[in-house]
Amino acid sequence: MTCIVCIFQFSGFDFIFCSFFSKMDAKFKGENMPKDANGTELNAGDNVTLIKDLKVKGAGATLKRGTMVKNIKITDNDKEIEGRIDKMGVIVLKTEFLKKA
Repeated sequence: MTCIVCIFQFSGFDFIFCSFFSKMDAKFKGENMPKDANGTELNAGDNVTLIKDLKVKGAGATLKRGTMVKNIKITDNDKEIEGRIDKMGVIVLKTEFLKKA
């Protein structure tokens, strides 16, 4: 068989060496899952709020404390998430400045 993501050829139980399956396995076990400032695990689709005013590079705007970030998406980096903010669109944020709503 061939992994459709990383093109790794495997047979039987060799799929544990596939980089795609090892990342997915870690996410299912809860390893490397993004956590907010309080240590609560964040999942895709959660809503979070900012715990600190943040300057947005390139936008010339400041996100105020308490701003709601809706429908977050988990990125490959466990210290960052993608989320939607009203009137700004999609933005990448560090999890250390977030709190689960």
